[in-house]
Amino acid sequence: LLVSADLVRAAVALVLPFVDAVWQVYALIFVLQAASATFTPAFQSLIPRLLPVEDDYTRALSLSRLAYDLEVLFSPLLAAALLSRITYDWLFLGTVIGFLGSAALVLSAALPGPAAAPADGTPGLAARITRGTRVFLATPRLRALLALTLAIAAGGAMVMVNTIGYVRDHLGRATSDVPVALGAYGAGSIAAALLLPTL
Repeated sequence: LLVSADLVRAAVALVLPFVDAVWQVYALIFVLQAASATFTPAFQSLIPRLLPVEDDYTRALSLSRLAYDLEVLFSPLLAAALLSRITYDWLFLGTVIGFLGSAALVLSAALPGPAAAPADGTPGLAARITRGTRVFLATPRLRALLALTLAIAAGGAMVMVNTIGYVRDHLGRATSDVPVALGAYGAGSIAAALLLPTL
């Protein structure tokens, strides 16, 4: 599952330089975010199986989140620095290599196998696939969390899709300033997460 998500993301990054219509950008960003939405929880679900001691698990989960936030903050700045030396096409190729590298690292890791299913009384495939959704929707706090997550994802999607047009058309800046704008978004996201408890 992790490797498949990485391969889908690599394919999207490979195709992005060739888009010539706004609807294609929306479609590709949807596929990219869907693959990321598959990868992240699957990756996080492995952490407690790899590190069953609670302190180790908590530290690993915190480091995982920190790595994600730092990537959001620094990757646009790195992209801006690289764009002063290379073209967009090479930057997308670097992204493809990054996703393929992630897939290779997953394949090289010693991950635990699936938990053994009970011999009898095992629910069917459809029941197993939909169980998580049914439990999620039956829990009021999780339904509220879903609504909040959808609102956050909608905001993030607007940033991902509209930043290029905003930087060029509204700010009158060069396309090479897009990563700086995305870096500001990442910095604002981290600042909001740090300041929210005190507010």
